[in-house]
Parts: sequence; structure tokens; C-alpha cells
Amino acid sequence: TTINKYADTYESDSNSGLVDQVLSSQTKTNIKRLTKTFLTLSLNELAVRVGLSNSDEAEKLVVQMIQEGSIHAKISQKD
Repeated sequence: TTINKYADTYESDSNSGLVDQVLSSQTKTNIKRLTKTFLTLSLNELAVRVGLSNSDEAEKLVVQMIQEGSIHAKISQKD
């Protein structure tokens, strides 16, 4: 909401890239918190909880975070 409310200001101050970085970081932080809370969580539920648009987007981000070493997780296509 805040990002949308002040989008014009961020754009005119040339800070929209910084805002994008903050949003990305916040999403990753929320995923890290969820990995400490849940043993198993569907990608759909993860997407809903962190504000992503769908499970595909959640899967891509989780895979990226696993590769970076940010989280320790497994994705089970079966489950």
C-alpha cells in the first residue's frame, strides 16, 4: 500500500529501484520466517502468506533462495 501510495515520489526521486530491492528483501525475509515455523508448506500457501501472485513464482523464489544458501528446504513435486 505504501509503495503504491508514494510511487510517484519514488519515481521522481529516482528511488524506485531501491524500493524494489526492499520489497524483494522483505519477501525473502518472510519466506525465511516461514521455514522456521512450518515443517511442510505448499507452494500455494507460501505464495499467499508472502504476497506472491502464484505458486510458480513462489517455487522460483524458493529455488533461488536454496541455491543462494539462504534457506535449507526441499521441494517435492509429488506433494
